[in-house]
Amino acid sequence: MRPTDRFLHVHRLHGHRLLSLVALAACGGASASKPAADVAPLARPQPPGRVPCFNDRTAPLEAVAMYKELEKYAMSWMMSDDEKPPPATYGSCTIADSKITAADGTPVAELSCGVRILVPGIRDDLGFELGTGARGQDVLDRVPGHPPLTCWANGPTQSRCRFDRADDTDTDTSSYVVDGSFPGDALTGADAVAFFAPRELVELDVSIWCH
Repeated sequence: MRPTDRFLHVHRLHGHRLLSLVALAACGGASASKPAADVAPLARPQPPGRVPCFNDRTAPLEAVAMYKELEKYAMSWMMSDDEKPPPATYGSCTIADSKITAADGTPVAELSCGVRILVPGIRDDLGFELGTGARGQDVLDRVPGHPPLTCWANGPTQSRCRFDRADDTDTDTSSYVVDGSFPGDALTGADAVAFFAPRELVELDVSIWCH
């Protein structure tokens, strides 16, 4: 896991805004209005794999329920050694410093102001899982009349897209990471939709209280 990947939400914590965005690599990306030629058409969803951390379960873990169960570990990487909860088991996984890690060392999820989903078998707040072929268009279809969409860099080869928050709420919406980059700092509106729609979801970040 790249250090710059740590739950890239814009959120408010203790009165300070934290913006964990990495620098944008502008070269080699798709144009704002035309997806890259190597973007595959919508894939047929594949059967979900085994549930991470719990080989005896068949239903995916629910991200919101996971957060409620493990909330004391959220943001624990920022706590002092005296404050942070000690490492513990979560099924066959280990949770420490906000990170859930499989027995073989594979990063599974991370708890911050929500849940950063890194592997298949965990369902987000809209019912999406990684590894099922879900793409940006599926997200757009599941949010009829969706708010404006914004995409920005998530490292040199990925982009993160998120609907704008509603005027009557101070909580950010969940965000979705896809492969691919573009020139400039950000895409908005129709350009963001055109970029996001054909690309497969490679990371899901469920916002619980992110600001």
